[in-house]
Amino acid sequence: MNLLISPVEPDDLAAIGAISDAANEAQVFPMQSEEGRATLLSDRENKLKRLLDPERSPSLKAVLEGRIVGYVTWRDGHFVTALYVSLAHQGLGIGRRLMDAMIERAEEPVVRLRASVNAVEFYRRYGFQPEGGEQILHGIRFVPMAFRRPSPE
Repeated sequence: MNLLISPVEPDDLAAIGAISDAANEAQVFPMQSEEGRATLLSDRENKLKRLLDPERSPSLKAVLEGRIVGYVTWRDGHFVTALYVSLAHQGLGIGRRLMDAMIERAEEPVVRLRASVNAVEFYRRYGFQPEGGEQILHGIRFVPMAFRRPSPE
């Protein structure tokens, strides 16, 4: 699989929005309350625009055969705010490759995130550990998780 990982560009926002919309509809929204769904939808456009600010929110896309098939974004040098892979491309290792690229660029020894309840097992397999149980914030269910980067040898 010839997967290319590179920074998100302005022309990528429509494809990225479609990927996250489809995944949210199929996998995230069914596990959320009405308030949680409304919260996730309320700031959609601003979240997409933040992907274009590499100082505030570095973002990487995964491209396969000329099509964007996933992306990851983070803030504060270590806090993952989104990781999405298109429904048709899940299970192919694309999420792992995006996480590898993000962790390589992380500025802190510990990478943290709030895992959607549907994604907890993916992050566990990657090596993240829960930092407490499931929580709810603004109606959104999540599990706080952390990954300790390997020490340089």
